[in-house]
Amino acid sequence: MLLGKGRAATRVNASGKVVLTAEDAKAESKHGPVILCRLLTDPDDFEGMVVAEGILTAKGGALSHAAIVSIELEKACVVGAGFEIKGDALHFADGATVKAGQTISLNGKTGEITLG
Repeated sequence: MLLGKGRAATRVNASGKVVLTAEDAKAESKHGPVILCRLLTDPDDFEGMVVAEGILTAKGGALSHAAIVSIELEKACVVGAGFEIKGDALHFADGATVKAGQTISLNGKTGEITLG
């Protein structure tokens, strides 16, 4: 199921459980792959970005912090996907909601975000 689309910042694909903070990424990555989802990333998110399989941001572009760090770390990254974070869930423009802990996939060539 297509959830949304942003700008593909790297050409790497990834799947993992949604986490909303760098701290959650560090903790949950011990149990399997995670995708760090933020409105925008900043230097405080770096440790979470290192352990995540991919990074998804609601805002930002090709020169955003998330994009540049993901390129250097060779991680999947989709930026500017236009979702909102409310509580423990991502809310996409088409009405789809994904809660923390659910699995999503990032397509590093097309910028598509899919469930599962």
